[in-house]
Amino acid sequence: MKTKTLGYLTCGMLLMAGNACPAETAMVGWWAIPTSVDEPPVPQPQYVQRLRMDGPAETNGVFKGSFQWQAAWKPELVSVLRLAVDASGKVEPHPVAFRIIETAEASGAETRRTMFETESLTFAEGECFLLVFRVKGETHLRLLRISRKFIPH
Repeated sequence: MKTKTLGYLTCGMLLMAGNACPAETAMVGWWAIPTSVDEPPVPQPQYVQRLRMDGPAETNGVFKGSFQWQAAWKPELVSVLRLAVDASGKVEPHPVAFRIIETAEASGAETRRTMFETESLTFAEGECFLLVFRVKGETHLRLLRISRKFIPH
């Protein structure tokens, strides 16, 4: 009887440990991160920092983006374009509607963070977003490549 009880106890402990240590899982989805078409990359002015856009789990949906900036720069996001290649190999720009969600202080009085989101859209891996910023009267472009995101837990 003592052996049977010990067996049940051991089995119960293993089941509890199994629940405490789940099998490896991962978050899979899409994101768009800065990229450069130049080799080596041309240094970008730091008017926008930590620029990224997190996308949906599937190949359609909303991208939620954010960027940080120093108060002295005051960049304005004026346009978002999705760049896709058509069947003939020609790059097709598709305007993407977006809205600014909020701008708030981030990690210090001189640093701000702007968050925005796009309309729901369909996309493919390898396409890009071209973000157009207006900074102190000048136009600046930032290219972000859409790729699959895999984050192991």
